[in-house]
Amino acid sequence: MNKTARRCWTLGAAALLTLPGVTAVAAVLTTSALDFSNTLACSATNVGTKPLSVTIELLSPQSGEAINTPVTTTLDPGFGTSNEFTLAVGFTSGYCRITTSGAARAVRAAACSKAAQNAGCQGVSDAR
Repeated sequence: MNKTARRCWTLGAAALLTLPGVTAVAAVLTTSALDFSNTLACSATNVGTKPLSVTIELLSPQSGEAINTPVTTTLDPGFGTSNEFTLAVGFTSGYCRITTSGAARAVRAAACSKAAQNAGCQGVSDAR
């Protein structure tokens, strides 16, 4: 591709991205599955420079479907959230999916397996 064609393509793509109604794709981070006896905590921290929205879900590794209702919140830079999900009947493991309105590099997230709510972590999995 010659230099003029490349410049036109780049300018065209930039123009499309600035049109009303065209938004950036959300970033999705997931942890690996963890076995837990009672509670799995999914946490996310905004390490970026702008506020962003995060949705945290607990999923079944067997089906990939949500075990609990997703929780959505807005995080200012430097702030985080953690949601503890109690084991649903019939499940022994789960993993976290964190969907953010910002770039994946602006979020640090993890899952923590606990024996009970407000107890210490027995196992941890970083989200990628």
